[in-house]
Amino acid sequence: MKTSYFLIRKVLLDDLELSKLKELKKAPVVPKILRRYQCIHMLHNGLSKKMAAELLDVNIDTITDWTRLYFNKGLLGLGELNYKGRRISVLNSIQDELSSNIKIEKINTITHLQNFINKKFGIQIGYSWLSRYCKINSIHLNKKSK
Repeated sequence: MKTSYFLIRKVLLDDLELSKLKELKKAPVVPKILRRYQCIHMLHNGLSKKMAAELLDVNIDTITDWTRLYFNKGLLGLGELNYKGRRISVLNSIQDELSSNIKIEKINTITHLQNFINKKFGIQIGYSWLSRYCKINSIHLNKKSK
């Protein structure tokens, strides 16, 4: 039986779980899963959800989701990416072309990228969704010239 507790903003791991978590963090894992492990370790060490979100560069709601996942499924549950049932983005098929065109066309804002995608591919996409898609898929816009 797991002896971890959730107290307001604190995760307390017993010695066995802490040892297991440290082993999992050292093993080669997908970066998305490593951040989940890091999150639980940060919360165990007393960091607030807000600070953990800032350090991991995720939304605080994501920290809450990962914490809930940990309490429901344990450390092994954190190591599972469950993408079943999610629809595939229409941008996935043009992702490589997008990345190369961002450099060629010197695209430096999400709005500019939206317009480019609409003009070149006939796809209309929301600003916040496109911003998140770029972040998740490591698509980097050109830096603005000064």
